[in-house]
Amino acid sequence: MLRKTELRRTYRARRDAIPLHEREAASDRIRGRVLDLPELAAARRVFVYVSAGSEVQTYTLIEALLAAGKTVAVPRITNLDAGQMEAVPIKSLKELVPSPGPAGTFGLLEPQGGQALEVAPDLTIVPGLAFSPITGVRLGVGGGFYDRYLTANPDTLPVGLAFNAQLRDTLPAEAHDARLSMIITESHGISIDL
Repeated sequence: MLRKTELRRTYRARRDAIPLHEREAASDRIRGRVLDLPELAAARRVFVYVSAGSEVQTYTLIEALLAAGKTVAVPRITNLDAGQMEAVPIKSLKELVPSPGPAGTFGLLEPQGGQALEVAPDLTIVPGLAFSPITGVRLGVGGGFYDRYLTANPDTLPVGLAFNAQLRDTLPAEAHDARLSMIITESHGISIDL
């Protein structure tokens, strides 16, 4: 089994190699699949990552969720060294600014003000570099932010967004790695039985 560091490098390069127009088209299909989820229809509060770089794009998904009347929260890093973040509700993408705090290291956009959700979101949309559709294991960038958040909020439904090129049957997992319940790609909606 390849080590996590090697897998991160391989799958970041694989994702980056997808031509921009293909990533945009695939992101549109993924957004449609997410919006069709019965679990999303039932959700009142949704926590969504703000896409950066070659990740599955979430800006139009966030706008669609806001238009549907959902409470939409996005990440704000509170402790970079400890890998901690909070889910902060927004009303508009205009509230997102380059992070003056720890997330600025990653070039991420965050809400500048606002208070974190006081209760767990019904559904959490998670990024990553590689995903196992068999085990629900997700390989993130290595900070542990989503693993800690999902462990602290076990009642949220964790859904990973990925391009088909990011799927891998087996990925290394450690005891602290949070598993996903679903993975949505441009051609599949995969439910994982844990």
